[in-house]
Amino acid sequence: MASNLTLLNTIWDNGSTHYQDRVPQATRDNITAVGNAILQYESTKNEFLDALVNRISLVLVSSKMAKNKLSQFKGGMIEYGSDIEEIYTAMAQAQVFDVAKAESEVFKRKKPDVKSIFHRVNRQDVYKTTIEEGQIKRAFLSNDGLGKLVASIVNSLYSGDVYDEYILTKELVAKYYQDDENGKTAVIDVAKVTDQESAMNFFRTIKQASKDMTYMNTAFNPMGVQQFTEQSDQVLLLHKNVATHLDTDVLAWVFNEGKMDYAGKVIEVDDFGSLGNTQGVLVDKNWFRIFDKLYETRNLYNPEGLYWNYWLHHHQLLSYSLFHQAVRFTDITPA
Repeated sequence: MASNLTLLNTIWDNGSTHYQDRVPQATRDNITAVGNAILQYESTKNEFLDALVNRISLVLVSSKMAKNKLSQFKGGMIEYGSDIEEIYTAMAQAQVFDVAKAESEVFKRKKPDVKSIFHRVNRQDVYKTTIEEGQIKRAFLSNDGLGKLVASIVNSLYSGDVYDEYILTKELVAKYYQDDENGKTAVIDVAKVTDQESAMNFFRTIKQASKDMTYMNTAFNPMGVQQFTEQSDQVLLLHKNVATHLDTDVLAWVFNEGKMDYAGKVIEVDDFGSLGNTQGVLVDKNWFRIFDKLYETRNLYNPEGLYWNYWLHHHQLLSYSLFHQAVRFTDITPA
């Protein structure tokens, strides 16, 4: 946790001329005087709180964001509009070379087989917390009080957002399979993993599917387009209960045999949202379509109540690709 001295001087170094003129640089002996100078004027008080929350908190936020195990699938920020168009262009088909036919065909058009899907911003959440003046005054009384104050803000706003983002990302997997009314998504039934033998069977099934996905095929995407995924681009989302058996019963065997090549990466999850009967899902890392549209904090001071309200706004596009490959492994009970 950063000390009050460190935080105060970081804010002072980046503060306005007005702030630096009214607030002295902090030393070990003048923390109380610095606090009084900050709180004495409305302008310095507001600048201090803005810097403390909006700038200093970013250092702490980065560690909180890592708690979303699925954050690696985010694709950045949408700069304009609220939609993203995903386009797939089919492979060109070979034609027999014919010199005579070329005379009449040379200027004719051959339109490519293009398919497209639109993804739209579908999350608009806001998180709110309040900071009272009394909290700020008390924060100056301990060496790391300001850092703890920032942590409380971060935990209240950002942790709630990160947790919800994790839940919504898992729910994409559930929605993908639950919305499949025509049975076009790839599903493989596997005996429920309960011991070493079933764990080995599960591993072999995943490994075969992983290899199949590296060859051009139409089996693992509901649009039925020719697609392939290198193993380095495959990600296995694994239920934590299955991961326990694989860790103890299978992975040791895999490592000893030098054959740990069935997936580029394994991410353990606690569940698959509203989708039951699922032991794991193997996906192309590009299957997820997650983009931020708006991610910012706002604040407002209530002079009558002597408190600040802080809001975190997070607007996102959370979707999945119907062109990229995914396969679900259910947990049937062996007869």
